[in-house]
Amino acid sequence: MAMSLSEMKFPILGNGYLRYVNHLGTDEEVVEAARMSTGKEFLGWYWEEDTYADSICGRCLTQHLYEELPLDEDEPDLHLCTNCWATEVYNFNVRDSSSWPEDVSKDITPKLLGKKGQPKDLSLLETLMANRHATPFEMGELVVEVKAPIMVFREWHRHRTQSYNEMSGRYIKMPNDHYLPELARVQKQSKSNKQGSEGSFDEKDAGNVVGLLGHEQALIYKDYEQFLGMGVAKEVARLNTPVSRLSRMRAKSNLRNWLGFLSLRMDLAAQWEIRQYALAVGRIVKEIWPKTFELWMEHEFMATRFSRSEMEVIRQALFGAGGGGAAYFGEALDDAAAKAGMSGRRLATLRSKIYDKKEEKYADTLNFLNGDR
Repeated sequence: MAMSLSEMKFPILGNGYLRYVNHLGTDEEVVEAARMSTGKEFLGWYWEEDTYADSICGRCLTQHLYEELPLDEDEPDLHLCTNCWATEVYNFNVRDSSSWPEDVSKDITPKLLGKKGQPKDLSLLETLMANRHATPFEMGELVVEVKAPIMVFREWHRHRTQSYNEMSGRYIKMPNDHYLPELARVQKQSKSNKQGSEGSFDEKDAGNVVGLLGHEQALIYKDYEQFLGMGVAKEVARLNTPVSRLSRMRAKSNLRNWLGFLSLRMDLAAQWEIRQYALAVGRIVKEIWPKTFELWMEHEFMATRFSRSEMEVIRQALFGAGGGGAAYFGEALDDAAAKAGMSGRRLATLRSKIYDKKEEKYADTLNFLNGDR
């Protein structure tokens, strides 16, 4: 059973959480924002019936639905062609050439604008996402409340497109509330990623690490309480606060920038702790803006970008001299990369982009976003 927005509070990292507070805007309002340039509003996600054009521009011969064309500001009785912005738009039965004006060619094929059930405004929304026309997505806003370790906030605050208000240890006594990782989270330093972790410790060593962390957290908090008891100012007594201590904040941003946050923080390369919070944000964004979220997954998060040089190597492998098409693509890719002077490391990166199946890598992520866990 799907959760309502008011029920969307996700427990994270023990006593931490992320919960929905409020939001502004819908998928439809993103479309309406984009349509400001043409003076129209939301027209419907799908075509309700097979629809042919009922007008044609006498200048560029583009066919339209007359009622969906914007009006000219200076001559409000005239409609504007959204291709060339001329006012020479004829409104008549495009499929009946006998009704056409004399100066319109009879060799025009009537245009089927949409078949019943095909995307209509959904196509516009996809065009915005696929071509990175991003400003309409700024019309939506979301506020969340977060309780998380200070170390998570340090990463989160790097997203300077958000507005924050955080609990202050200058005003209130900081709670005895800390993040203590599970044994499986105690990992070794990654050899390939200076800021990452990989590989596990045996259970005994991991238990010792978690035990020492808990002991130090308790000791520091005991000293903190002693300082307060002595009358030390809160802003001074907190100086030794560890980054494992839980704090609370509210964060607000527009939809465009929340999607940017998710692109970085839902990625498997993100630190595990902040990724858990990003997944919760993703669930909320998907609930409020389902069509935008799915198109973002399609064109951004689950998609792959290629650099100019990578694309040239791919073209050469498929279509260049010696390229044998898909059947010999692997060998041709090696040859094309060698001719382009591409390093082995960059070739390995290119291969991973081409052959990696994100649907498999992100199976757990997709299950969570779909509410399966």
